[in-house]
Amino acid sequence: MSLWLCVFPILILVVGLNAQAQREFGSSFEQLKPPQRRLIEQLVERYNQTTGDKLAPSAAFDKTRLSVRTTFDAITHALLTTPLTAAGGVPAGTALELVEAVEEVAGEIRGVGGDRQFRMYVVLKADAVERLAGSVEFGRGPDNTVFHKGFPICYRSKGGAPSIQVSIARDGKRADIDVDYRSSSIPASMFNGHLRAANSDVRAGNNAERHQGRWRGFSNWWTKLFAMEGADSELVARQEAGPSEPKVKASAPLADAVHDLLKAWIVDRDVDRAMPYFSRRSNACVDAIFAKAGRPVVAGMSRVAWRQAMQTTVTARPGAKAITDVVRGLKPWRPDLKVVAQKYEDEFLLLNIPRSVVEESDCERMNQGLPPITLRNSNYGQYYASAFRTRTAAGADGVLYMIWTKEAKFWKVVAITWADDADPDFVKVRNAKMAPPIQMERIAGDPRLVKEVTEFYTVWLLKGNVAKAMSSVSVRAAGCVDALAGADPMKKLEEGMAATVKAVGRARRLGDAVSAVGTEHELLKVVTHPNEKAFGLFAGPESLAAPLLCETRNEPRMIGPMPLGEYGKYYGSTIRINLKDGEGSVLQTIWADEGGRWKVVAVQLIEP
Repeated sequence: MSLWLCVFPILILVVGLNAQAQREFGSSFEQLKPPQRRLIEQLVERYNQTTGDKLAPSAAFDKTRLSVRTTFDAITHALLTTPLTAAGGVPAGTALELVEAVEEVAGEIRGVGGDRQFRMYVVLKADAVERLAGSVEFGRGPDNTVFHKGFPICYRSKGGAPSIQVSIARDGKRADIDVDYRSSSIPASMFNGHLRAANSDVRAGNNAERHQGRWRGFSNWWTKLFAMEGADSELVARQEAGPSEPKVKASAPLADAVHDLLKAWIVDRDVDRAMPYFSRRSNACVDAIFAKAGRPVVAGMSRVAWRQAMQTTVTARPGAKAITDVVRGLKPWRPDLKVVAQKYEDEFLLLNIPRSVVEESDCERMNQGLPPITLRNSNYGQYYASAFRTRTAAGADGVLYMIWTKEAKFWKVVAITWADDADPDFVKVRNAKMAPPIQMERIAGDPRLVKEVTEFYTVWLLKGNVAKAMSSVSVRAAGCVDALAGADPMKKLEEGMAATVKAVGRARRLGDAVSAVGTEHELLKVVTHPNEKAFGLFAGPESLAAPLLCETRNEPRMIGPMPLGEYGKYYGSTIRINLKDGEGSVLQTIWADEGGRWKVVAVQLIEP
């Protein structure tokens, strides 16, 4: 099996053959720059070390899909040609030197959000975050709370679009890197629908020209392949078949997804179909499992190692005709467990678990020897755990626990734990008491706030009375508006809001005009209100609000823990604007009390 038919549907999940592609226009391994080639060579070397195969880097790269090659070429070229300068003007190498290993390259993936396409997932060097924070070329932005799940810390290259965005995991070990070719300007991007996945696709529109304008020496070689100069990604995508996502979507019961994973794995013996159920957020757990077994995973090979483990289970049981031939469900071992009733109880136990248990299972922190984050959070309904007993290929009896949650449109496994009978942790996991509920994450919030936010969206997007809606916007928000020199920023914002009303069209209910967006951050508290399907409302400490305020968003941010500040001074609301034509933008507003009335004091569009 070739690397790109194994690693990129397994490690990368985004690869297929493109047999028609020609190599003479710059798309081949040999025509990459030496530092780019080294990343591919190291990837193939680690793959061969993990699997025992003997693949050649050139053959592996040249056979992968077009969108994967263009994404890799564009991102690594931007990193390679971006110098890093430390304090005092001391050269500190290039941004590409922050990357220890390539873990995953996502090209075009149909049917998923823009924050999961056209990007590169990497393992960072140990000093990468420190070098980024100390560089002149990059600045830390607000934490990611909507997109880039699992990578909340955000750094972006300075100087405007196009820019490099580096989203980093809490432990500083892994990152999600992409290039944003257009800026999310207020107010234009509220209604023009341009913040689609194509915003990070170098092939779309004039993105290649934008790339060349900032990072010299880049060639749009792919246009010669199809004689389609300036073709949009949607047209080029017809030349290639995208990879599969999980079969069962998040709209179906979770039990159906768990059953489908087990069926694909055990009965159909199709491990490649089962693998998409595992979120990349589970990679740290794979590393922990193998490290505990005395077989550390080579950098960037987490998914390959996990696929091999799953394949070994299949190979060891060639005659399995039913899921229960290999696994069996568990009985609840404690009366206080919240068991989810479902029709596959002979195969697995399904539990509704509080967020506090998820934090205790944080594999990134465990890999660093750090204690779990202690949260006053026992909110149920966001995370679930499946558990079943099985035997390893070596015959050890144990239990596999998988923590599930929704990612975009699908159920995904975000954490994995294995415990066997010979392991003291088996008893610990089976019998340990869960963290007792201390305080629900949900809060009531100020009734005046809920009323003001609801009326703002209703008056603006349902009634179309923009002038009245503007009375809820503080002049502090003017600093967030991208207005031409001499233009009145508040007038530009009002014009943009009016254009958004037209772009949304006639809406009968608030939920037709806007949709709530899943927001995730350990310091946020959800404000309960009657229109939660239409918009989200969150309370956060001052430390989270400061980078979002127009007057302070460009101030340098410190590394590591910072004073949280008090809750209740600022609230945030997040919506997706439902446009008639085009993918709607995600708009975040920050609210503060001004003279006894809650008002919008900051606005920003959140990019994928």
